[in-house]
Amino acid sequence: MSASDSSAPLTDPELNAQPADEDIPVDLNPLQAAYMQKLFATYEANLVFFQEKFPYVFKHLINFKAEVPFSMDEEGKLTIYYKSNVGSPRDFVDLGKALYGFFDDPESRPRVTTGVGYLENEAIIAPQADMPYFYHPVEPEYRLRLLRRFKELCPVDDNFDRNSRFGDHSLLITVIFGVGYGWDIEQIVNNYEIRHLIIIEPDARNLNLSLFFLDYISLYDRFMARGGKYMTFLTYDPKSAKEEEKDDSEATEEQEVPTEEKANFIAERNRALAGDLRQAIRVFWPPYMARGAALHFNDYRSDDVKEIWNALGQEFFLLYMGWGFFDDEILSLLHTTQNLDAKYPLCTKLAKKLPEDSVAFVIGSGPSLDELLPIIEEHKDRAVIISCGTALTVLARKGIKPDFHVEIERTDLTYEFMADPKHREFVKDIPLLMIPAIPPGVFELTNRPLMLLKFVDAGTQLTDIDNTFPRFSTGPTVTNCGTDFCVRMGIKKVYLMGVDVGYPAEGPHHSTLSHYYDEEHASENLADAVKQTEAACAIRKPVPGNFGDEVHSTDIFIQARDLISYSVLQFHKQSTVYNMNRGAAIRGTEPLRPKDFHLDSKPESKQATIDALLDCFTTEYESEPDRNIANLVEQMDAVVVDAHQILIKNYQSVLEVCDALADFEHYLNAPKHAKTAAFPMLRGSMLHMTRVFFECLTMIKDRDIALQYAQEGMQTMIEFLVAGQELITRIPEEARRRARARPPQTSASPAK
Repeated sequence: MSASDSSAPLTDPELNAQPADEDIPVDLNPLQAAYMQKLFATYEANLVFFQEKFPYVFKHLINFKAEVPFSMDEEGKLTIYYKSNVGSPRDFVDLGKALYGFFDDPESRPRVTTGVGYLENEAIIAPQADMPYFYHPVEPEYRLRLLRRFKELCPVDDNFDRNSRFGDHSLLITVIFGVGYGWDIEQIVNNYEIRHLIIIEPDARNLNLSLFFLDYISLYDRFMARGGKYMTFLTYDPKSAKEEEKDDSEATEEQEVPTEEKANFIAERNRALAGDLRQAIRVFWPPYMARGAALHFNDYRSDDVKEIWNALGQEFFLLYMGWGFFDDEILSLLHTTQNLDAKYPLCTKLAKKLPEDSVAFVIGSGPSLDELLPIIEEHKDRAVIISCGTALTVLARKGIKPDFHVEIERTDLTYEFMADPKHREFVKDIPLLMIPAIPPGVFELTNRPLMLLKFVDAGTQLTDIDNTFPRFSTGPTVTNCGTDFCVRMGIKKVYLMGVDVGYPAEGPHHSTLSHYYDEEHASENLADAVKQTEAACAIRKPVPGNFGDEVHSTDIFIQARDLISYSVLQFHKQSTVYNMNRGAAIRGTEPLRPKDFHLDSKPESKQATIDALLDCFTTEYESEPDRNIANLVEQMDAVVVDAHQILIKNYQSVLEVCDALADFEHYLNAPKHAKTAAFPMLRGSMLHMTRVFFECLTMIKDRDIALQYAQEGMQTMIEFLVAGQELITRIPEEARRRARARPPQTSASPAK
């Protein structure tokens, strides 16, 4: 729904859209004719501009009957009509002056803000520093170094502004809601250096007025001449709604009240535009650079503006989700090296020729699991049962043996959970589906350990640096892994049970039989994890429910929902996925109430499906972790050299520093690096680190101090890359030392 700037030259095609002939005044005197000719020439030139630069918007402009938005009296004076506003050009200029004045004042200008609580609590920016799970965390030192240097340069509150600033009349991103007459937009472009200008018009027809009075070709050229990089228009197709196809002039008083269908369309349109806005920022900039984006509203009273902004605010957290971090990847390398040395079976191919009636139950520990247990029990001999994470506790208590159990978390907390006495005997003969980064002790808890590879993971690259074997979408929750495994393998029908990714307003957030509601836990760490889950679920976010109602969710569950949906939609032609839960709606799945459940599959089909899945795992694969680690160290060498060239410069403005950060982000995510092992390890951490750096940099009021901080901060990030490289070289030796030193595994120690 967006269109970004293009460098293609303007041409003069035959345009098939212009204001209706009957709307053009006739019998004009020479002055009127000249003025009218100028206005229509501007209109046609603008159409050519949109056709070349923004073809998506142009398509919408020509798909409706354009009308002349003004009338002219005998003296050549114009009366302009725009929405409910009527007035002379001077009236619209005066309105534009008021709007621009509001924008031009940094104190009144609306902008995107985020919290910087780490100024008071440093632990916020480096939570892994005090966690017992990570091997020699390297990131916290450098994140804290960035923060503490900022505090040294800005020791008192008057030295900085908690909102982002980019210099006098300089802005990184400016979002304009509506164009109107356009005078205020011209002033913004004329007076500000802006890197990215985003214009949102929910209905492209509202651009009609500006096509006569605003020279977009000149506006674009001036924008680029003042340092602009990207101009983006966001709009929506009004023909998507039947109600919108009606000519507004034919509407009666009753028709002016939106029907439910039209209201739903408008709500969906505004949510889509909010998503497009978020995506437009993410495509061109590191996601944290949404902070500080300046906002300009052509019509502050517009319900569309309010709804778009509310929708963006509700999902703004998605810009900050799923980054990962280097210390976690180091742990992945450490565990993977040990598990590769043990030569556990690895998934090296996808299943073929599964029975046409193959069925799987993906079991999570959501609250819906309690009422779905009878269905699982009744049909366990005809469906492949795949339990995920903490659902194991529920199934163990009910005596329902899963055919596979999934674990993805690489910290020792996974071992503590699996080694809990209530699980330990239960899992001895269950095939455990795990990524290579799982703690080695977990693999020893079963006589049927299995490894599958996760997309974008250091352990995956260490295992299969040549990208030979299948990858699976395994996060952020275990149910993502279970679902993706089923649909990627080609199981025909998949039923999600306890995969709520949400919970009702009243009631538990997980199954009441899960360990979340146990009074005692096998270890202090497990007890702490339960408390953290309780705290996360207390921050409730409303989302659409699976059966049409509204339920609550969390940031992680919303991300899990969307990634489950991605897996389902990706393989919808070979697998049908049913959502049987009272939790969140998952796009691409079919809602199915328990009372409507019916299964025709046969026990022999279940066994054939299990056999076909197990056949995809083998110990006959090449494993050279030492060679791959050496390769990774060489890659890090190259990254350090490239990063120095991108980041270490003689900066003259804060915007130039932002440009370099964006260039580095694009470098880390370049398609040519997609399958290079070093880059998945670094992307998340560099986002975390550059976010701290960017926020501190743009809070500094004094330009010279800001540029001094920029030079020092860039060097700090280079030093982090060097330290990370040195840590990687020690992984093989540390992995073998741990393997030699690890005693036989015993049950987790009881909580104190």
